[in-house]
Amino acid sequence: MLITTRQRTTEMLRTTLSTSRNALLTVLVAALLITAGCNGLGVGETDTGPDGTTSTPEPTATPTPTPTVPQNGTDLRSISLEQDAGRTFTSDLDGGDPQRDGKYYEPVEFAAEAGTVVNITLGANSGDPMVELRGPNGTVIDLNDDGGMGDAANLTMVTLLETGQYTIIATSSEPNEAFMYLLTVEQFIPPEQRDELYAGDTSSWNRTEQLGEFGYDFANAFDKSVNWTTISAISTNSEENYTVVTYTINPKNYTVDKMVDLDAAMLYGYAGMDDYYRTNDNGVVDGSWAPERLYFRTVTPEGELYRVSYLTSEEARTYMETENLDRYYLTLWVHRHFGPAHPSYVAGADNATSTGEIGNRDKSEEFEIR
Repeated sequence: MLITTRQRTTEMLRTTLSTSRNALLTVLVAALLITAGCNGLGVGETDTGPDGTTSTPEPTATPTPTPTVPQNGTDLRSISLEQDAGRTFTSDLDGGDPQRDGKYYEPVEFAAEAGTVVNITLGANSGDPMVELRGPNGTVIDLNDDGGMGDAANLTMVTLLETGQYTIIATSSEPNEAFMYLLTVEQFIPPEQRDELYAGDTSSWNRTEQLGEFGYDFANAFDKSVNWTTISAISTNSEENYTVVTYTINPKNYTVDKMVDLDAAMLYGYAGMDDYYRTNDNGVVDGSWAPERLYFRTVTPEGELYRVSYLTSEEARTYMETENLDRYYLTLWVHRHFGPAHPSYVAGADNATSTGEIGNRDKSEEFEIR
């Protein structure tokens, strides 16, 4: 029965795509020409959202002197939020750096205005980094050891309360560790200020902005091609390189034809969008912005998970090259899991999920942008 249902649904999808492919592509391109490059988000590459992490110690209000910046060497000493936000810098902790409690450290300064919200990530390919943020008067604002992915240190959604020069102390968790570290500092732009960023230079956008722009463009094209549901939420995870789009449907109005339309929009929408980003050199979008995975999450009006699936960029490109719809749709089917609101949901089954965490989707690192 499963194979028969799948074959029947695939035939319906083939018919749907064959009759609407050109129209959908036209809508897609038109939507991109209108919206691409206009939805900058200004949020961090490793944003985890307002809930932050659980490993960040309580900040102390005790002023302590900021270490003196060494004058020799070629290590990282300062960055600019205006020019460098979202970029990842590499530097080294080594014997040429000063020590505190037996740990090498490098102070990296940046200027910021009061009210600025930043996300700071300190990672390393080897070694265990620790990051500390100090205010203009040397006060320790926050510090973290393992708040990010793996051993990365992460300060999330830190509000800077005064205008002045801030100092990031890049150091290690253990004494006498020497390693190359990767530092990323990103500025969160509140929604009411995002219009100012939309007009900015897209070449300076961080990874979350790029993935978010892809999500916005996909949503815009989808909403113009499917008239019975809309994308109600968009989330990104720059660490895992994916975007999530959430559709709200009312199961009471469920019909096979409608769900076929939804699947068709998922399948060809992602393939067409991915292809557009990768093949159009228009100075607005860029192929590298396309997410490695696009998750399709369907919920009820009450927010209950109905189903979730995903496609990869490789699968989308393979379809564009081969036009093998059976294979392309099968991947969507294989990746599909049912949520508690779906009548086929069976707790503990291989094709069931109560949280939506499938295919290496790490929800703890997601940032909702819509």
